[in-house]
Amino acid sequence: MLGIGIAERVSYDAERNMLFLNLEGLHVRNRDDVDRVRRVVEERCQTIGKKVALVVNYDNFLIDAAVSDTYAAMVRYMETHYYTTASRYTTSAFLRLKLGEALARRRVAPHIFETADEAHAFVDATEPPRTSRTMPLDPQVQAVLDKIREAGNPEYWQMTPQQARDWHNRKGRHSRREARAGLRDQRPV
Repeated sequence: MLGIGIAERVSYDAERNMLFLNLEGLHVRNRDDVDRVRRVVEERCQTIGKKVALVVNYDNFLIDAAVSDTYAAMVRYMETHYYTTASRYTTSAFLRLKLGEALARRRVAPHIFETADEAHAFVDATEPPRTSRTMPLDPQVQAVLDKIREAGNPEYWQMTPQQARDWHNRKGRHSRREARAGLRDQRPV
């Protein structure tokens, strides 16, 4: 697997709108390696022309500690711009832990599984059926969801229940403070 170029590690299933990224055996040593992965995957996603579900194979993947945060930031960028959902898998419990921590620091829901089947099952469960018709959201609700996405915040379904509660509670405290400040500004003089 070491001799495989990044472009050969990317495949797309149009019927399922699913991108597969095989990083098995890849060693990411520096920022150039991170940029190379981003560039190849980003070009493929732009060619597809719509957001895709992503499944990544991280078996025997290595990343130097000096670029792990850079890599996690790249993953966040890609998820925000190109993926409807993403899941990852590796048989290495150590890598699941380390990668999960790095992604969580960047507010990316890791969704790292032990097997390919588990990763695919997660994507299949989170992706809407291709034949369903969805009812449009109320414009005000859609505006709130759009602002959450534009701010780069994770969507609730991308977080664990505890992460969603913590995020919601942090945001709620700010909103309540702002509302109280607005009320003080409106007192009669």
